[in-house]
Amino acid sequence: MLKKVKFAVGVSRGGKHTWLYSLGKVYEVHWDKIGAELYEVTNLEDYAWLSGALVVPPDAIVAAIFDNNIWEKIFKYFKSLGVFSI
Repeated sequence: MLKKVKFAVGVSRGGKHTWLYSLGKVYEVHWDKIGAELYEVTNLEDYAWLSGALVVPPDAIVAAIFDNNIWEKIFKYFKSLGVFSI
C-alpha cells in the first residue's frame, strides 16, 4: 500500500534529516555535494532511517488503499443520489 502513495514528507535520524517520498522512493538533496551527487534516490525499503516518521496526506492513504479513481467513483455515486449537482 505505501508504494502507491504519491507524496509524503519524511523525517529521519532524530529529526536532523528531511526528505520527500513518492511511490516507494526517497528523494534527498545533499547540500554538501555538487553535480551528480547533489540528488539521491533510494528505495524506501533500502533507506537507512535510524529513526523517524513519514507524514502522508489523509487522502493519499485512501487513494493507496483503493484504486486511483476512488474520488471520481464516490462523486458519481453521490451525484446519482441527487445529493449535489454541478
